[in-house]
Order: sequence, then C-alpha cells, then structure tokens
Amino acid sequence: MGGSMKNSICRRRRTRVVCLVLLLAVLGTILPLPLRGAGRRFGRVFAVEDLAVLKSYAKEVSYEQAGLGKGNWTNDFILQRGGSDYHGFCVNPNKSTPGIGTSFRVSEQRDEQVRKVLYYGYGSRTNAMGELGLSPEEQLVISHVTLARAMGDPHWSVDLNARGKEQAERYWKLVKSRPAPKENLLRAFLCHNKDAEGQDLLYFWQAPKEEEVPGTSFVIRKRSAADPLTEKNRCYSLAGVCYGLYDDAACRKQLQEICLTREGESQRYEGTFQNLTPGKQYFVRESRGPANGSYRTDERVYSFTAKAGGNVHEIGSMELKDEPVYDVPDILWRKKDAQLSEKGQGDGSLFGAEYSIRFYPEDLPSAEAAKDKKATYLWLMRTDEKGEIHFQDPRCYVSGDPLLEYQGKKVLPLGSYLIQEKKAPRDAKGRAIYALDPKLYLLKTVCGSDHQVKTVHPLIDGQREQILRGGILLEKRETSYPDGRDYTAAMSLEGIRFSIYNRSAKTVAVDLNRDGIYSEDERFAPGAKIREMICKKYSQEEAMRLYGLKSEAKEVYLATTDDDGDGYDRSLPYGKYGIVEETMKTGGEFRLVNQDYCLGERQEKTVEISRDLQGGKLCQTDIDGKKLTFAENNRPIRSDLLLRKIKEDSKEKIQVPFLLIREETGEKHIVMTGADGSFDSRAGHIAHSHKTNANDRFLDRIQLDQGSKETKSGEWQIKQDKPLTVSEMTEDAGTWFGLGRYGNMARIDDQLGALPKGHYRLMELSCDKNRGYELVNLRFAIGQDPNRPGEIADLGTVSDRPIKPEIPRTEGKVYAPRLGDLGQLWIFLICGTFALGSMAVLLAIRGRK
Repeated sequence: MGGSMKNSICRRRRTRVVCLVLLLAVLGTILPLPLRGAGRRFGRVFAVEDLAVLKSYAKEVSYEQAGLGKGNWTNDFILQRGGSDYHGFCVNPNKSTPGIGTSFRVSEQRDEQVRKVLYYGYGSRTNAMGELGLSPEEQLVISHVTLARAMGDPHWSVDLNARGKEQAERYWKLVKSRPAPKENLLRAFLCHNKDAEGQDLLYFWQAPKEEEVPGTSFVIRKRSAADPLTEKNRCYSLAGVCYGLYDDAACRKQLQEICLTREGESQRYEGTFQNLTPGKQYFVRESRGPANGSYRTDERVYSFTAKAGGNVHEIGSMELKDEPVYDVPDILWRKKDAQLSEKGQGDGSLFGAEYSIRFYPEDLPSAEAAKDKKATYLWLMRTDEKGEIHFQDPRCYVSGDPLLEYQGKKVLPLGSYLIQEKKAPRDAKGRAIYALDPKLYLLKTVCGSDHQVKTVHPLIDGQREQILRGGILLEKRETSYPDGRDYTAAMSLEGIRFSIYNRSAKTVAVDLNRDGIYSEDERFAPGAKIREMICKKYSQEEAMRLYGLKSEAKEVYLATTDDDGDGYDRSLPYGKYGIVEETMKTGGEFRLVNQDYCLGERQEKTVEISRDLQGGKLCQTDIDGKKLTFAENNRPIRSDLLLRKIKEDSKEKIQVPFLLIREETGEKHIVMTGADGSFDSRAGHIAHSHKTNANDRFLDRIQLDQGSKETKSGEWQIKQDKPLTVSEMTEDAGTWFGLGRYGNMARIDDQLGALPKGHYRLMELSCDKNRGYELVNLRFAIGQDPNRPGEIADLGTVSDRPIKPEIPRTEGKVYAPRLGDLGQLWIFLICGTFALGSMAVLLAIRGRK
C-alpha cells in the first residue's frame, strides 16, 4: 500500500510538473520575457496579439529643461503589450506626440545600430551614458534623438542647440565604438502608429544575464546587407533563397538543403539545419538565389562547428547578409533646348531647372497609379550648366531626404520614381528662361531576366524644352515733339527701318517664315542681323487696343515684330537684342529712309526678352527699363531762307518787314531784313531762340485775304490799317516755325533750320521804307529735292520797283490840265508856242499885202 501510495504521490507530482510546464509554455508564447530554468534563453519573439497600447508617460523632459535646445520635448513612454509594461522612446521628433490609449502595430527591429543605442542608453541595465557625464534628463533626450538618428529620421536634430548636437554626436561615437549586443541579451520592437501623422515608438526587452543553452540544430538567418535600400520595399524579396549543408569546404556533397522562410512581416528569412553531430565542422553555401533576382547570389562558403555536449536541444545560429541589386546612375535626367539641343540659345541657360523626384518602393504600372500613395523618399535636384542632373554630383542636390548611399556611392534601389519639373531655369534676376514642363514622368529601376539591374528612362535622349519667346514693340517719335503729342505737319514717319541684331551670348533660332521649322538659315550667331521692322502709322485707338500703348497723339508710329497684327509675337527667344535705326551712307552723307525725315548718327538700343513676356507679350522697354521710344535721332527736314532787299531804281539796300507763311499749316510770322537789306534765318546769324518771332506783335495790324484755296501767285492779298514803322520793330529777332499737326509747338532747336519742309509764301509788308515801291509777293519751297533735303532756299536779290503814275480815264469826260501838273505844263507850253508862231506867220503875210 505504501508503494501504491508512493506511486500515487509520484503520479500527482508528475501531473503538477506537466501542468506547470504547459503553463510556462503558454506564457512564453505571449510574453517576450526570459523563462528561467530548463536551459531556455528567452521566450518567443511574437505575441499572440500583434498590438501594443500606450499606457502612460513615466517622465517628460523638455530640451530647454535639459539645456540641450528649445521648442521640443521627449517622454519616457510606458507601453503595454501582452500584459507587461515596457519603457519606450519616440523615433520621430518632428511628429505629434501620441495620446494615452493609442494602439500600435508591433514588429521586431533588428538593426544593430538601433539595438546598440538602446543597449548602452537611458533605461538599460548596461547604460554607458554616465561615461559622458550626462544627467538622467540629458540621457533621456540624447537617447531619444540618437535613436531617431539610427532609425534614419532626417529631423532627428530638430530644435537641438549647439550643445545638444555636440552631446548627441559624442553618444553616437560611443555607440559606434561598442560591440552589438547578442539577441539573447536585448531585443527591440518597433511600435508603428496607425495615425500617419503621429510618432512611432520603440521599446526593448533586456535579459537579466546571458544564459548558454546548448543544442544540435543550427539556424541560418538571412537579411539584406543594405536595409535603407530594401526595408519596406516590395521590389526586394529573399523568397526562394536556399542553402546547402556540406561536410567539406569544396561543397561537393550536399548533406541537407533548407529554403528560408520569412519571419513575420519583416524582410528577414531563416531556416534550420537539424540533427547535427555535436563538435563536427560543417560548411554552408547558397544553393539558390532569390526568385526575383533582387539580391545578388552569394558565392561564399561559410563554416561552423555544431556545439558539443549538453542537451539535444542545443541551438547555434549564423546571420548572413545578401547584397541587394541597385543602380548607380550618373546622369539621371537630361534637359535640352528644343531647337539647339544641349547648347541652349540666346542668353538662355539650361542650368538650375529643379525637379522633384519621389521614390515609391514598388513597381508602379503608371504615373497615375501613385495618386493616393505616399512617397518613401522625396528629393529636389537641379540641372547643371549642361542641363543634366548628375546623381553623383552633390551640386545637383537641393533639398529633401538624404540621398541613399551604399558603399560610398549614391544609389537608386529597385522601385518607381516620379519626376516632375518644379522650377524652370532662371536668370540672375529670378526670371524663368524656359517654359515649365507640367508633365509627370515615371522612371523605374528594375531587375531584368539576366539579373542585371537597369533603369527604364522615359527620355533617355533628353527632355526637349521650349525656351520662352516674345517680341518687340517700339514707338517712333520725332525729336521736335519728344513727348509724342504731335508731329510736324504734312510729314510722316512711316517707312523708317529698324534692324534687330542678336546681342546674346549664344546663337538664337528664329522662325522667320513662321512654318514651325527652324532651318539652318534661321539660326543667328551673336552679332548677326536677324530681321528688320518697318515703322507704320496706327490710330490712337488701335495702339491702345492692340498693344495697350497709351499716347496723347491722335496718330502713333510703331515698329514691331508682330507681323500678323494681332498684338502678340513669340518669335524671339530669351536673350538680348540690339535695335538699330538704320541709315545708308552715300558719299559720306546720310540718305533719307523716308522722304520727310533724315537721321543723325546710327544709334542702337538694347532690349531683353525675358520671363515677363511669356504668352507672346511684346517688349516695350529697353534693358534699363525705360520705354522703348526712338525720338532722339530722327529730325524732320528743315532748312533756312536767305534774301537781299534793294530798290530797283537806286540800288539802295533797304530794311523792310515780310509776312512769311507756311501754306501746309497757315503758320505765319513777321520777319525783317537788316539794315544791310539782307535776311538770313540761320541760327548762326541770329539764333532761333533769341527773341523768337518778336515782330509777331504786329500781326494784329495785318489782315490776310487768302482768296481761293488754290495757292496761285497773286491770289493772297494783305490789308494793313497803316504802314509799319521800321524803327519800332525788332531787327535781331530769331525765326522759328514749329506748329504741329494738332496745334502743338515744336521746341526751338538752334541746331536745326528755322523752316520745316513745305511750301511758303513771302509777302512784303507796307512800311515807311518802301513807300512809292511795289510790294513783293512770292512763293518758294523747302526740302522738295530728295537728293538735297537740307538745301537752303536762297531767293537772291529781291528788288522793289518804283510805282509808275497812271491817269485814270472815264469815257465822255474831258479833264483840263491843272496848274502844277508837270505833264500838263509841257502840253501848255507846246500849244502856246505853236499858237504864237501861227500868229506871227499870219501877220507877216498880211504885211506883204
């Protein structure tokens, strides 16, 4: 009975032990805690539930409180998972702090650098931060930002001051100098916040001490050698990787083969060789590479010795890393001028175009497929002087996430890249040179059937960019009316030619015949003449409607590249252009470009076609921003009048006034010969500006009868109330005719002639010096000979004839001579003499009888 009782007691004890073992096994499946005894090192990695919940904040420290910065803080988070509490850190300093009760999706984080930061940092049993002399508050902040740095967050140093960055760098160097903890000593778990804007957290489990657990199995773990390239990238997979087990280094005889399987949602794969002989050396080699070729086949042979002695459950492991395939591009993007390829044209440069490059870790079928997806990386890069983005050139990088680097070179992992121009090339003033390309381009890095990586480029030859183009509009005025209010009457500025020259640094392409083809003879090197513009007349309303040009004149003279007259032009590319009002020299003199105006010297103004003219607007200002108006160089044809005045009978030089009239406008002024009888309107004789037209004060004493509109000689008559007195008049008055078409007066210019081109009437006025003489009334012209436009009108000697006496006779009446009339006296004497002679003859005859 005693034996039976003893057996019963033993059975009950065994039952209790079995139950306890089962209970511990269940707990081991849900808690990542070490189970002591039974030779176990730690519990299972994954809990039954894959969620953690933020329970509380154990401690909150601001950067400023710790003396490490301003405007930010961090927390010692308490996370609950599987019924246990863990201390955690934020790994996204730039995101919002999660609230109590936030749920997180959990995955294990095996990165060595991350585990080292945790192992030697705040809250760890192996904390080494005391070596740096940091307080607990400082340790929490520095551990927090260093952990974010190790996780690749570009904002890890946000709001740190200089001291904070210095302490973070010291801890980073300390961590890098220490060995990584074994997995049985520390494991890290990433808690991913389901709220995209909220922070992710990281907690760790740490064993109280290292415990050796023998075994006869051997685990092969496989991971990427470049996590930043492959993590969360669907294009990379180790699926299909298999390893063979051999007992010789030459791997001639395969003992076992295992194909690795994925660990949860991670990118890690593992497989176990079973029933190994303790103490024996084995060799392993990759027998099959990844099915999709996203990793290079590992040709190396690895060896290990199965652990000897102890328990049949003894386990060994080896972690191997495969090199992912990737591209190391040089030229990522090439931009070209649509007409002149990579050279650009005019003053345009292909430098500085900025492109956003968004990376998606998957094989997108089209650019539109990324519409609702968030890019993993975003870079902003710019083109160089040749219009190219060289991926390896740091000068091409502008901003965004750090470029992915591996083995000292910038690389592109497998995936899809959306490229879009965000900023067109600009000049020094910030104005765009080329039109912004709105298209979205899909570039993909793929692994071909030959396991060679290649980049599928949408425009390998280069994106053809259209340079911005505009046109030119200038207003032509004459020098006499620079404000543009008027023009010399009976004259026109039409027909004046302007030439356009390329003053840019490079060749320009101009489609002169508007056929859309830029042929070789439509390319103009720097300094070459491109085309001409002809000055035309527009009404005030037309100038405003077509070109927005306000003018006070009723007629406006314009020259433009707008050949079709719609108010727009897109012919000239971005650049500088010289505009020259052309002259033609013959025999050392300038010839007319039209019949009414002549040019002084050849002048040029420079304009710039820039971003402001996008849409075909016309340039109306010069390079200095002044209104593009040519008014300085054109002079209306003007000349002067010369004459000498004498009495015909006595040849006496006399000083007399004249009424001088320009027939085209009716403008009239009183001019007067000098004491020597001469008149000279040239400014060299008497300046036009000296007492200009001073004798016009006597115009109110003169009435002019023009008769009919046809200006034949003799039809214009003058009526005076009384003769003028020369001594009362101004002898040294300057002469100037300047009445414009619309009643404005041209400014007096002593460099020009006094009389504009036209027809003139010179009419002598009655005065005390020309009594008894016939008054002169004659007509002359100025500037009518196109070969001699400035020829002076020299009337030579103008003589006054004495007035001959006339006897008025009336039919049926007899006029008796009056005493004192000289003619009548002679008649009286002749008749008397004849009468006396007749009487003497009669008396003599009578005496003979």
